[in-house]
Amino acid sequence: MDDKASAKLCEYHRGILPARGLILDLMAAQDSHLYPSSIAPQCLQVIGLGLAERTLKANPLLKSYLLHDLNVHPKLPFADACFDGIICTCGIEYLIQPQELFAEVARVLKTGAPFMISFSERYEVLKAILIWRSGDEASHLRLVKHFFDNEPWLGPSQQKSFRPVEGDVLHCVWAYREKDPYHHDLHHQMSN
Repeated sequence: MDDKASAKLCEYHRGILPARGLILDLMAAQDSHLYPSSIAPQCLQVIGLGLAERTLKANPLLKSYLLHDLNVHPKLPFADACFDGIICTCGIEYLIQPQELFAEVARVLKTGAPFMISFSERYEVLKAILIWRSGDEASHLRLVKHFFDNEPWLGPSQQKSFRPVEGDVLHCVWAYREKDPYHHDLHHQMSN
């Protein structure tokens, strides 16, 4: 994404993610788009998970990183409820098992912690999944919201879009980890 979209994504991330704690950057690259200066506060630790060691090493925000192919192994190599926030920037269009990943994200997020997906309409066509390549901007947003809405441990999804007169469009969709999505239904059933 271009500089304007990147700056806007930094703003969105800072508005949704906690200012301290442990953040997981899924499908990480050389920029996590968390701070324009590329210097995270000491109270924020970012772990990157990605495919290209060269780009992960180039990311100044990452305290550590793991080489991990989510299309081969959607299971995340982390303990339950250990992250204060998770982001995935410009990567959702390449995932072949997104629903499995969303379940894993819900597992490793702390209660009340956000998961935020961001994407632009600029992507590598030959690497994107077929449903993404055959869709348009509106269908991409619907698809990402569908992934969120089909994971019961994530709350209702929210979205923001940035549409400059010139430059890259940016979409962000996020939700928070629920305490217990089944608690209300069980309580309601028991009271009837």
